[in-house]
Amino acid sequence: MRIALLAFFALAACQRAPEVPKAPAVTVRLSSENPQGNAAAIATFFKKTCLDASGDQGAFDIALRSAGWEVVRVQTANADSPINGWQIAHGQLYQSLAEVSRGQRLIDCHIALDPAVSPSVEAVRDALRPMIRDASLRAAPGDARQVRWQWRPRPDAENVLTIGAGPSGLAIHFASTPAVPHTETPGR
Repeated sequence: MRIALLAFFALAACQRAPEVPKAPAVTVRLSSENPQGNAAAIATFFKKTCLDASGDQGAFDIALRSAGWEVVRVQTANADSPINGWQIAHGQLYQSLAEVSRGQRLIDCHIALDPAVSPSVEAVRDALRPMIRDASLRAAPGDARQVRWQWRPRPDAENVLTIGAGPSGLAIHFASTPAVPHTETPGR
């Protein structure tokens, strides 16, 4: 009995609660002297948070904490608003998950950066393009000052990514919506 009790306490002492990943020290610093040089860091951050994790709140929170960017939460989604917001270095990040019908969600993620650190739309496009590996990726019509891509990661979802710039800086927007089924017209 005494041995069993000792074995129990020894086993309990060896089992620890899983460690929660700690936020890394801020490692990403955007340059106002060379904004074009910021494109890779911005694209990596956007992919890690918005493209890879925005459809799962837990995964998004982990990606955001581990991204190496300075972030401060400024808005939390609630019953009145499904939008989460963060102040990030030189800009803002917004993310939203909204149930639109049973099993169908609208996923939305948006980054807006100050003009002083904003690379060109083309530089961000060139940095992001190799990160999106989907055979259905296609350019979509849009404004001449922006890049717009669409793709279907699954038959029931349509993704749209827009990269644009203006006087207020660079904006990158990702939305994943339930796809409208394609219908064929008979005789065509």
